[in-house]
Amino acid sequence: MPDSWRVIIHGASPGCVNMAIDEAILICHAKGFSPPTLRFYGWAPPALSLGYAQVASKVVDFKSCASLGVDLVRRPTGGRAVLHEDEVTYSVVVASALVPGTVEQTYLKFSTALTSALRALGVPATIAPRARGLALRHSSSLCFEAASSYEILVNGKKLVGSAQTRRYGCILQHGSIVMSMDYSKLEAVVKDGGAGLRNRATSIEEAIGRRLRREELIGQLIVAFKEAVCGEVHEGDLEPEERCLAHELRLKYADVEWGRLKENTRRMP
Repeated sequence: MPDSWRVIIHGASPGCVNMAIDEAILICHAKGFSPPTLRFYGWAPPALSLGYAQVASKVVDFKSCASLGVDLVRRPTGGRAVLHEDEVTYSVVVASALVPGTVEQTYLKFSTALTSALRALGVPATIAPRARGLALRHSSSLCFEAASSYEILVNGKKLVGSAQTRRYGCILQHGSIVMSMDYSKLEAVVKDGGAGLRNRATSIEEAIGRRLRREELIGQLIVAFKEAVCGEVHEGDLEPEERCLAHELRLKYADVEWGRLKENTRRMP
């Protein structure tokens, strides 16, 4: 396996494709077919992603999703619902032995890189403190209504929503870095309405009063991850084994029932 990390920059794809690729990289890295990977991508059409164990019928307004052209997809990671639209999504896949530590410790390591990149671009990002006890619990079904330990904040509002899973001796962490947020759309596609979202979430555009170019943000993120996490990096793309597996996994993520049901009976391969 190469010593350096692979960086993949993809455009916007449907949610089922994005999640299939992330899982395919995870499986192939675990089998030694591919190096540790840092990937960036977008979403088209917009998609509401659910955490691995969320019950869709309790969270999603299916009629509003259909009328607004918002797809539904279930993530292989945990956490709460995220509306993906105007954002840069990052994903990290690496063997646990290469980035040792607990889930919280690795969150902090990745958040250090994210914060460094954002601050270099003029975004006054900070890292949320470690949550304790009841602070870890929140009744909302939305990711951006509450900050977990070591997530990224601007002026106390959540800017980046991340989730992590560990399988096959490897880490998959991915997260949404919000360029701008359509609060009305998010309030419409979830049942609890996200009434407090405007007071708890923010975007880069809100934080600095201007838009960042996607390429500018990704470039700085690569620099920051190289310094804080990866060491050597090289730009690449999916291996043939990953493409083949992602094609197969797409069928699972595109399955309406996979998205609508609580995922507690159908396991990843």
